[in-house]
Parts: sequence; C-alpha cells; structure tokens
Amino acid sequence: MVQKTEISSNNATKFNELYEAFKKANERIEAVNKITGTLDSIIEIPSLNELRYVGFHLIKALSHPDSTEEDEELRRAIRHCERASYDILELGINYQLLLVENFKKEFRKTPITSVVKEWLTICNRINQINLELVEFNRYDEGGEDYHKIAENNLSELHGITSKFPYYREELKKERTRDLLKYFFMYSGWFIALISIVVTLMALLSQNK
Repeated sequence: MVQKTEISSNNATKFNELYEAFKKANERIEAVNKITGTLDSIIEIPSLNELRYVGFHLIKALSHPDSTEEDEELRRAIRHCERASYDILELGINYQLLLVENFKKEFRKTPITSVVKEWLTICNRINQINLELVEFNRYDEGGEDYHKIAENNLSELHGITSKFPYYREELKKERTRDLLKYFFMYSGWFIALISIVVTLMALLSQNK
C-alpha cells in the first residue's frame, strides 16, 4: 500500500515559500541563459545542482509530516533555492564583466571615448557593481534583497554589453582612420626628408 504523503498544515506557509523560491531560481536560470545566448550554458550547472538537492529535501520532508524534521528539511530546500539564485546571478554578472574586460583589452590602444562618449561613466558604474559583488560574496548575506539588486545589475550590464557589436565596428573604423592619418603624416615627413636630402646632394654636386 502506497503511503500518503503531504505537507502538514503547520508548514503550508513554508511550502509556499519554497515554491516561490524555486520558481524564482528557475526563472533566473532561464534569464541568464537568454542573456548569454545559450540554452544549455555551463553557467547554469552550479544552480541546477542546487535545485537537484531541493527535491531530495522535499522528499524527506514529505516522509516526516508534522515533525520538526519536516520543518528543517523544508528550510534546507529553501536554502538550496536561494543558493541557486545567488550562483546563477553571480556567474551571470561575472560573465558580463568578463565581456567588458575583453572589450577593454581589445581596444586598449584606441581611445574608446572617441566613440562611446559616456565610457568613463560606464566604467565608474561597472566598478560600483564590482564592489557590490565583493560586498555580497556569500549567498546568505542579503538574501532576496541582494538577488533583486543583482538582477538589476545584470540587466544593466547586459544593456551595456549588448551595444558592444556596434561600438566595436565604430572603433575599428576609428582605428583605421587613425592608421591612415599617421600613415599620411609619416609619409609627408618622409617625403620632406627625401626632398631635403636630394636638395643637399644637388647643392654639394654643384660645389664640386
């Protein structure tokens, strides 16, 4: 005979809390995957592992209705959901920050502000996000309040990096213009130098 399992009425609120935490974690995983442009991203693996443990603790809770163990297992399941949210948001932000660093390296010899006028403001904001990431360097510091901050930061960073293809094309044009400018400038100097040498040689030959 199959044993009937259900959450006790005493823990109905906690079960609803677990449901909401799991739903948010899953939505955040999908959102980050969409931002990174992949459906099966390696970024999601730590969070998916956390959600696997949710099922384990939920089964244990259902196996011990109306007990302190049921309450404790639901708490543990919620914690894994919170950790899943933290991991995916942290990795999503780090992924965006990596895109920024790669962009900086790619154009380290090109004045980015020549195309992106607000680049210094963007860099200051990125530094602030970095500091917030360091400040909340544990998933249990800040909880859902931090998750909401992280979601906003991730969205803001994505708004910046999504413009990189346009910036990249314009900066490459700027770099080409600079190369041509220097080429013609140095060519002019070289021609002038040759002219001076030819003139001097002509003068010397006349004096012989």
